[in-house]
Amino acid sequence: MTVARTSVLNRTGGYFDYRQDTINYLINEIEHLILTNDDDSEDEWGSRLGRGFEKETTDEFREAVKYLRTALTYVNRVDRLASRNESEETFLRELAKDLSKMGART
Repeated sequence: MTVARTSVLNRTGGYFDYRQDTINYLINEIEHLILTNDDDSEDEWGSRLGRGFEKETTDEFREAVKYLRTALTYVNRVDRLASRNESEETFLRELAKDLSKMGART
């Protein structure tokens, strides 16, 4: 099974010392749990790879990913602004565009 991984694109900034990568890591790990949830194969220790969470639980995982992606978008934009890579005007305009693309803001 192939697991898609989220990456941080257009890396600039550095105000937060790229700690937003931790949010990205969490997104990837939660998505991995969702994708492998029903996997009956065994890991190297003989344990079932999939966790077998209920649909309601994996639906909440998807919500968590949605909120983490929104948080990551905010942190990346604040990082760029605080690092003086973009102006306040650009910050507000680009944040609104990013959030609109995600469906997080209309």
